[in-house]
Amino acid sequence: MALKLEDLKEALDCISEAIVVSDIMGKMVLINRATIEKLKLDKSDENNSNLLDFIPESEIWKLEQARQRTDSEYYEIVLRRKNGDTFSAIVSGRNIVIEEEVYRVSTILDVTHLKETEEKLLAQTKEQLKNLKNHLITKVTKNAQETNDLKAKQNEEIFKMATDLEFLSRQNKDFEKIIFNLKAKVIKLDKLNDELRHEIVKIQNDAFTFKDLLELQINKAKQTNEKFSLILVTIDNYEELMATFEHKSKMDTIITATTRYFKTILRNFDVIQYVNDGMFYIIVINTPNLNVTLLTENLTNDKELLDGMKLKFTAGMSFFYKHDSAEQITYRCMKDHHERSIVKRALDTNG
Repeated sequence: MALKLEDLKEALDCISEAIVVSDIMGKMVLINRATIEKLKLDKSDENNSNLLDFIPESEIWKLEQARQRTDSEYYEIVLRRKNGDTFSAIVSGRNIVIEEEVYRVSTILDVTHLKETEEKLLAQTKEQLKNLKNHLITKVTKNAQETNDLKAKQNEEIFKMATDLEFLSRQNKDFEKIIFNLKAKVIKLDKLNDELRHEIVKIQNDAFTFKDLLELQINKAKQTNEKFSLILVTIDNYEELMATFEHKSKMDTIITATTRYFKTILRNFDVIQYVNDGMFYIIVINTPNLNVTLLTENLTNDKELLDGMKLKFTAGMSFFYKHDSAEQITYRCMKDHHERSIVKRALDTNG
């Protein structure tokens, strides 16, 4: 039996994401309740609006480019609600045939929160870099002062050695002992410089944001065909922890302890980074002996950490595909996390 437009209406209203069915000219012929809420529409707008009405002129080229494809590849675009407000969204589309007519089914996901989180993370990173820079300047200044003091002391000792050279030549053993001490001090100075260089490298490595790390991993995977997965883990009772421990230093200790706990489950070459608000991202390199799904489930086991506080977790995951961008794999990971959260809440409610 041929598919009809009215057959889709009830099914689309059951979907939480905004869905728009339009003809080849962009005229809306069918929208679900989520679309009405997202674009601030009236029910009467369903057959009287065009997709172009909700896209700023500077963004229309993205829609035109997407229409030339028949697949459902995601692309980022800015949309405009009926009241004039704009928001960032990720859209995918696919062409279907209904009653011998070609229609475009588009899925719209509001990523405003994701953008705000990214901006917040960038601001935090800039502040951290500023603090690290101040720390580095202080350490370099202190080390330079110590170097100057040591060199001045060396010069004094060398001058004294020259003055007493005749006497010291008769006491060869004492002379050799002084030379040995001077060499030991030079070695100590070299060690201090090596430690400083090591700390500078460590600061530079820690300055990468998680987005930078993910982009680097994607570029590496595309060049070497290396397979990897992305896991998102959140602390379910994070707000309860915030209310219990008001001091930031205490929360920092809990986050550090949680990170160390996750590292006991992960391997040395897996990458974990705390983002904010109880949210961790993990990059897992896929190997033949690794079950990523099982690993994700293991990360959600309840864990009792500091002060007897039990932490509860929810995790979502996504595999990397060779044409993925950072936004696409992150979106699938967040979507899987969201679906698992719904299932988990339902199970907790039903006992």
